[in-house]
Amino acid sequence: MRIDHGIPHPTIVVIDADGVVSHRFSEQRYTDRPEVDDVLAALKRDAGS
Repeated sequence: MRIDHGIPHPTIVVIDADGVVSHRFSEQRYTDRPEVDDVLAALKRDAGS
């Protein structure tokens, strides 16, 4: 089991109107970030449903 103490893992969680996690964007390396376009597309999909 791998445990990374003290190392941030950038994560964005999208929660829909019902309070359910609809998308999770997470990166393994702290220098990487989820792509803004991917997050916005997920939000638009949720808003349209």
